[in-house]
Amino acid sequence: MDKILKILLSCFLVISAILIGTPIQYNCIPVNIAIIAVGILWIGYLNWIKKETIQIGKLDMAVLVLGISTAIPILTKQAVSLNDSFIYFLKYISCFVLYLLSKYLVQKNSKNLEFFVNVIIICSVLLCIIGIDNMNTKMFTDWLETLRLPYVINLEGRMFSSLGYTNSFAAILAVTIILILDRMVNSKSKYGLVYAGTLFLNLACLILTYSRAVLVLCVLAILIYLLINRNKQKTITILYTLLFNGGLSLTYIMLWGKLRAREAQIVLWIATLTMACMAIGLQVLFQKIYPLIEKITLKTYVIVTILLVIVMIGVVGVGMQLVVPLTIFEQEGTNNTVKYKISNIKPNTQYSFQFDLEAKAKVENLKNYSITIDEENKYYDKVTSHEVEFNNYNGILEMNFTTSEETVELALFFENQYKIAQKGITINSLTINGEEYPLKYLYLPSNFVEKIKTIKLSHKSVWERMVFYQDAMKIIKNHWLLGMGGSSWKYEYEKVQTYCYATSEIHNYLLQIFMDCGIVGIISLLAIIRLAILKTKKEKDTEKLAIGIAFLLLIAHSCMDFNMSFFYIMVMAFSLLGILASEQKEEASQNKKIAVWSILVVLIIALGSGMGQIWYQNKMQELQYEIQEEFKNKQYNEVIEGIKKCRKTEKQQPYSNLLQEIDYALVKEENMEYIYDRLADMPITVNVEYNRKKSKIIEAILLSCQEQEKKKFAQLVIKENDEIVAMIKNKEKNRLTENEIKLYLAEQEDVYQLANSI
Repeated sequence: MDKILKILLSCFLVISAILIGTPIQYNCIPVNIAIIAVGILWIGYLNWIKKETIQIGKLDMAVLVLGISTAIPILTKQAVSLNDSFIYFLKYISCFVLYLLSKYLVQKNSKNLEFFVNVIIICSVLLCIIGIDNMNTKMFTDWLETLRLPYVINLEGRMFSSLGYTNSFAAILAVTIILILDRMVNSKSKYGLVYAGTLFLNLACLILTYSRAVLVLCVLAILIYLLINRNKQKTITILYTLLFNGGLSLTYIMLWGKLRAREAQIVLWIATLTMACMAIGLQVLFQKIYPLIEKITLKTYVIVTILLVIVMIGVVGVGMQLVVPLTIFEQEGTNNTVKYKISNIKPNTQYSFQFDLEAKAKVENLKNYSITIDEENKYYDKVTSHEVEFNNYNGILEMNFTTSEETVELALFFENQYKIAQKGITINSLTINGEEYPLKYLYLPSNFVEKIKTIKLSHKSVWERMVFYQDAMKIIKNHWLLGMGGSSWKYEYEKVQTYCYATSEIHNYLLQIFMDCGIVGIISLLAIIRLAILKTKKEKDTEKLAIGIAFLLLIAHSCMDFNMSFFYIMVMAFSLLGILASEQKEEASQNKKIAVWSILVVLIIALGSGMGQIWYQNKMQELQYEIQEEFKNKQYNEVIEGIKKCRKTEKQQPYSNLLQEIDYALVKEENMEYIYDRLADMPITVNVEYNRKKSKIIEAILLSCQEQEKKKFAQLVIKENDEIVAMIKNKEKNRLTENEIKLYLAEQEDVYQLANSI
């Protein structure tokens, strides 16, 4: 039975890594149901066939309570979306099962720890392969789409694998790097050298994500591991391994751009495999010379380390001075846009851009190329734009302008209009106000250098998260006790947002749980983190130390991003937590039967919920199809009745576009009352488009409904008009351009005048 469970748990890890469970397109419900079913069969077999009882400790109860807390908004009818809340419940209960399974199997056989860590490493290799392919050959794109993983266009040149989001992919790689390093110093397997190859692959892909926060957390996690471990042999092995693989990874990154540009992109795959083999070879060499290294004194180590740091700083410093010309659009059919971000731009300042370039095109009388400089404000919205067009050109091309008072950054675009007409542009140099601005470094990866340059607290990615958290607290303030169910932020943030931004994720796991699951959820999560920290501190020189540090690294980064919205990351986190909790001696529940029966009841309810969820989704799809058909047939009362049914379980305002096109002269009085109540409940927000939808519905009503109905809808417009107009004019909050403001004001004035005429 244990072998079967071991195989099943491995399969669940690999399958979830392939499916990912992206928040954009969730596709893991069958996997959740399978995991929960295995949990029921396993606990039943353990108790009634083998006559064994699983131990239930404090950490186990905290994980169980966290799973149960996701159902509280459903039971209390507070869930904003019943569909998302059920998915949430299934995810957490299935993760609880995986937590118990990993804990049980490692308790039974300590060798299973290495086995499951190896499975996680294999999963990271799969994701790295998909990540490299996504940016190059795209062999797996169609296959991934069949798994309901939507293809995401890579605009920034950062690796994100099948997740579609770089930071969460980077978090997976950072966790795996910690596990690989620990395996390299603890594993006695004859396949141990393979870890060096996987370390290179994970490290190279981590750098290609250009995720600054994850890189910093990864370095801190490694330092904490070394400080707690305090084992000379392990410390030397890890430091030298990182030195070798870091050098190889940086070399690989330097070759990355050149290899990607080749027509035969298979060369990149060959280079990747070659570098991985070189990492293994260097590890073999290290093992050969380790006896000599071990004899070196601590003083020598310190001196060598300081020298290496100085050399690395010197290499980076020199590397940043070695600039080469940038050549783009050289091959026919390549991308027609190349983008650069220029930071630290001052407002109300004169700027002079001088491009020393040579451009070639296949035709003479067509301006095929252009350089565009967009001025951007603190939200990275375009304030104004400057453009110059050219074709065959050789010399200095100059652009002069004065930045606006809102400008904080510039976006520089090189573009070509017709790919078949291009023969290439070589930018020998770019100077901004007389100072050279490097577009391409000879040895250093340009994207990585640019990311390092933009590390600052004033960066949008930092301060905007603080705004998300403040707005989240506005929602939590009113729903702190019971929560609002799964994905509640996605449906509620527009009603409270400080300014008009668009994000379906809160970027903070603690606040996400507090908002979705209420006080019970956040207390249980804090208990899990506290117990995980205590268990990690106890593991001073064991293989579980890396497990604890890896789990806490993932949680730490999840407090500034939305990693836990991906099912695979949840699976990985709770499996690691189960391994961490797997010590043989643990305080067990006093009443084992009650604890086991409680778990079984929860799992059976979850299994039923999973089956019901499939039925529910099919039912909702049928209902949505019916509404669309009824609308086509002008059965408007039936359309509104269908919307009523939807809102019983999905409380967000659906079908606003349909409501704008209904002939309200054909709608019954009770349905008009329903529409009025819904519109009156819709708040005025900084998202002007949200307000516009409401105004458009009212306009349709005023143009078509019965005379006796018109007055109260007209009064609703008149009552809210001043607030809506003020919001449209508030450029700081709504982030509209002047033309958009004029358009929205004109539309609102039309609705207001129509209401006044009634």
